Amino acid sequence: MTEAFEIFRKNVEVISEVTRVLASSLGPAGKAKLFVLPGGKKLIISNGKTILKLLPLENPVARLAAEFANSLDDGIKSTFVLAGSLLLRTLKLAHSGMHPMNVLPVYQVCAGKATDFLLRNGERLRRTADSDLKSMAENLFLARGIAKYRKILAALVVDGCQSVSRQSRETDTGKYVDLSLLSIFSERTGHLGESKLIRRGAVVPRGISYPLMHRCVENAKIAMLVSDVEFAAVKALANVRPTSEKEIRLMKKKRAWFVDKLVGPILEAGANVVVSKFKMNHTVLQKMAREGILVVDQVEMRDLERLLHALGGRLVSILDTLTPGDLGRAELVREMGTPAQRCLVFTGCRNSASGVINLRCVSDYLLFEAKDALLNAAWQIKDIMESGMIVYGAGSIEAWLADYLREWAQNLLGIERMAAVEFAAALEEIPRQLVINSGFSPSRTLAMMHDRRREEGYPWWGVDIKSGGILDAKLSNIADPLDRTRRYMETAVNLVEMVVMLDEPLVIEGGFKNTPGGHMVTRPHYS
Repeated sequence: MTEAFEIFRKNVEVISEVTRVLASSLGPAGKAKLFVLPGGKKLIISNGKTILKLLPLENPVARLAAEFANSLDDGIKSTFVLAGSLLLRTLKLAHSGMHPMNVLPVYQVCAGKATDFLLRNGERLRRTADSDLKSMAENLFLARGIAKYRKILAALVVDGCQSVSRQSRETDTGKYVDLSLLSIFSERTGHLGESKLIRRGAVVPRGISYPLMHRCVENAKIAMLVSDVEFAAVKALANVRPTSEKEIRLMKKKRAWFVDKLVGPILEAGANVVVSKFKMNHTVLQKMAREGILVVDQVEMRDLERLLHALGGRLVSILDTLTPGDLGRAELVREMGTPAQRCLVFTGCRNSASGVINLRCVSDYLLFEAKDALLNAAWQIKDIMESGMIVYGAGSIEAWLADYLREWAQNLLGIERMAAVEFAAALEEIPRQLVINSGFSPSRTLAMMHDRRREEGYPWWGVDIKSGGILDAKLSNIADPLDRTRRYMETAVNLVEMVVMLDEPLVIEGGFKNTPGGHMVTRPHYS
């Protein structure tokens, strides 16, 4: 074995381990992952993007692959399942003497053929009515525990996507769904059937900053601050060291003057709610509580940007420039949630294209399952609403594509034919994994799918996860956005190409060093 082959084999083994973790959570019958964080907090996650973020990946190749796949918003599990299968089959071809670099161009051609096939055979929805979208979304909530609430959750996600949609000339259907304006927050009370959509709403995942402030404000006028308003006061008083009672009284007066100077512009502008990026001093919070102002500080910038879209107004960096026109508007602001997880919810926002999905359940497990399923469904509904093009799922499109590529490969010779056949076989790994996660025999189910399709000429026979048999994916309304299927196939091929092109990871100790000689850097140490 050459050194390059051994490096490639090790890289494939690393990616295969990550694939194994993600593959077991693929599909409605996939298993959730339990993560125990350093502080002892436990998280139950099914979302592929979150799993990759939480996995303790020490190998540089695995971390690079995770960062590469995280550029996708959806389809991460399918990407890794296909890429992992392609890498293992590339390794098998390399064992037989075929260089991996000669296989990559064939994979790229196969991905292009698959894209053309999808565009020819995908179906365009004549209308994206709520009833059609809800029936498709219901099939995304078949996980155990939340399946009986699938109609309620499907209605929530479709209505939420409709509420944050707007007209756009950049999409095929003329609609653009801005999911950054759709927030999800959970309450550990009641049951999932009591979950609801708050239209014209927004949420900040932080509680009120001072216990004596009001928990509810009507006709809210919100000041959104993105600068440290106390910086000047802290700097002025930092070096003051009073040595007498007179100097102590003077320092207290100066501190009170600074507090009045900070709170004054907010009162003059008429704000009764303040949302700040930076932490505020206890004295300032106390003063604002006496003036009847609700404050939440240490809010992340991305949450402030969401609020700006929902509430209107302006992000203020210089407090003296605050005017009534800079304030956001909401009919009601109130604190919700449990003491351990509090949220500030804004309802009746100025921007009608904003919404909040309020999930309710006493079980942490069901809340995590429902939230992951909602996120997945929201991205799929977004793609369908924007493109209007779908293919039917349950593994039917992958099995059909595999048959098409095998037939096309018969016209090829040598290396190209072998690589194309392996690409087709790798596509079948997705329906195979769906069957495995359901607890049935994959060989029997895949054979039934292919036999039925060839006998009847009907392509949409997919995996029935309940019985281990097959079902009509079109009749069952199990649909996937065409763009999502195309994206994960292209991304999987790009991931394979990246792994094939990688050499041994080099660990640089202490950085590169300048040398007086002709070489710009010294040779780095590597492991």
